[in-house]
Amino acid sequence: MSRHTEYGNSPVGRLISGDPWTKQTTDANNRPIPEDKQSFWFAVAIEKNAPGMNEMLSLMFKAAQAGYGQSPHIMAQINMGLAATAFSWKIADGDEMRANPTTGQQELRWKHGKGCWVVKFSTTLPIASAKYQGAVPTYCDPSEIKRGYYVTVPFSTSANGNMDHTAGVYLNPQTVCLVGFGPEIAGGPSLEQQLGAGPGAYMPAGMTQTPQLPGGSAPAPSGMPAPSGMPAPAQAPVGNGSGMPTPQTSMPSGETTSPTSYGGYMAPATGGGMPGA
Repeated sequence: MSRHTEYGNSPVGRLISGDPWTKQTTDANNRPIPEDKQSFWFAVAIEKNAPGMNEMLSLMFKAAQAGYGQSPHIMAQINMGLAATAFSWKIADGDEMRANPTTGQQELRWKHGKGCWVVKFSTTLPIASAKYQGAVPTYCDPSEIKRGYYVTVPFSTSANGNMDHTAGVYLNPQTVCLVGFGPEIAGGPSLEQQLGAGPGAYMPAGMTQTPQLPGGSAPAPSGMPAPSGMPAPAQAPVGNGSGMPTPQTSMPSGETTSPTSYGGYMAPATGGGMPGA
């Protein structure tokens, strides 16, 4: 088999899975991956009608054809395009549905892939990070590119050389370049996935549905005097006839706190023209 490499740039898409700068140390079944087999892996969701998508697929087909042109049984799969059943194009259909193993209900296999091709990049070599300063690309810190942001990926592709059902192409990223912003995608399962529909009806001994005071008694209803032994609420200042409240002679025991600040992330405006924006 001859090895032929094609080079190109992916259309702009959304980084939805993986991490371009952290090597994978375990496989899908949480089994350790030998150190010499560990690689960087990430997936980008590219709208199916995005400009440049067909050109990217053509480059991958050209690399596959160059590698397997003398292997008719593999070429039969290659000629099926993305419908191939025994050829790995490293591209998944973002509209593919599957049954949720917990609920049994059908759901998207790729949570953020609707209407897109999900392109899966991997490499054992370090990946550069870049962004545009105006129209000029420049290197940047990887921390500036988060899952959920929009990127373009310069890549190389070639046949992997396998002659069985694992035949396919490599899709090796060289750089991940930030193009625009989208809502950040947090890693890990959602709260609903973690906790399900609720804790159920079981209540351990001593558990109530309302807060309790020290000693186990219920808090006094609003407007009722505090239980014996508890300090009474501070009284409002009394006027002194001058229009100003009379200063208190002692400070209340509670401490004041500043208003709670909001630490949530707000994505910058993307402007027009971003896929899926």
